Amino acid sequence: MLKIKDKETVKIIVVLTLLSLLSALILSLVYKYVKVDDAAIFRNKVAESYSSPLTGETLDISGFSPPEYSEIKSATLAEDGAAVILVKSKKVYSSEGLELIVIIKAGIIEKIIVNKAQETPGVGSKVVAESYFSNYYGLNVADFDLSKPAPEGISVDAVTGATRTSNGVKYAVKAAAALYEYLEGEGRI
Repeated sequence: MLKIKDKETVKIIVVLTLLSLLSALILSLVYKYVKVDDAAIFRNKVAESYSSPLTGETLDISGFSPPEYSEIKSATLAEDGAAVILVKSKKVYSSEGLELIVIIKAGIIEKIIVNKAQETPGVGSKVVAESYFSNYYGLNVADFDLSKPAPEGISVDAVTGATRTSNGVKYAVKAAAALYEYLEGEGRI
């Protein structure tokens, strides 16, 4: 059996243990009340930027394999029948990737909204701006050459000095277009 001779050492250990437990309790309470609700942020961004509200119906994307360097996070419908697709491009400078909300109605790209981006101010940030996204508006996803690897097959020019981020947007938009074509072919939209 261990004999502790120094009562002061025992007191310090007990106090430190209690402080650690108290800190853990405080951190868990803070997390409970300030955690980020990604779904609410998504809904708010769509509501702020697109005229038709979401239906709440999540589209079944099982069986779909996204193109390289992209990930489909979710897909839902708007009340006007548009597919609202949350897609992540992994081919940008930021290790976090680039998350875009791509809204496609009747095969036409209606809107692109930044969900998450950490691009270089003044360079990559030009690509994640409405002025650049407007180059995609009105394009028919059926006109994209989905057989070619992204960023090929989309006739939108890159921003000078921000080619990687421009291509990242193309990867994301092409993945959303591929999902839209897949869902339409499956009769899900």
